[in-house]
Amino acid sequence: IHQFAPPSAAYMARREGLSGSTVILDTNLVVTLHLVIRVLFTAFVFALARSHDRRALTRSCAAFLGGVSICAVIAFTDSRGWTSISSSLLGVGVSDGRGSGLTEHPNVVAMTCVIALPLMLWMLLGSRRARVLALAGLGCLLLGLYASRSRSGAGAAAIAAFVSFVWMPQYRRYLPTTGL
Repeated sequence: IHQFAPPSAAYMARREGLSGSTVILDTNLVVTLHLVIRVLFTAFVFALARSHDRRALTRSCAAFLGGVSICAVIAFTDSRGWTSISSSLLGVGVSDGRGSGLTEHPNVVAMTCVIALPLMLWMLLGSRRARVLALAGLGCLLLGLYASRSRSGAGAAAIAAFVSFVWMPQYRRYLPTTGL
């Protein structure tokens, strides 16, 4: 991946620090644990909501998707230079054109957009009102993925969309199949 889309010099300079001798606390293990905790916590909240009330699952899903959409739009507008919301609220500025939205790093924006993508595709199967909101939210997610400029986020989004299309029977008819 680094051969086709190498990281920029500004991003690497920020990671390595000015002296080049600072220790990076974001090792692969720590980043992986952050991802697993976020994914498991989100699934736990949805399962807890479902066990409490059937309608609570839809409501908590809509609240999560609304929050991710807002974060993605903030990341996009900050990366374009139209606003400076993330630096005003969190002190995290835009580095090398990569917006972080309401998170600490652009890759986290991409990760939350990827987590929200299958849920947004599921919301597209709902009522007319839900479809309109889901289409608007899907556009926000794509803008957030673009603003994060995360290569792994783009790849994970493609995989998540494909798995969602395979998993949901309503979408399977749109998949190209051979001999099935």
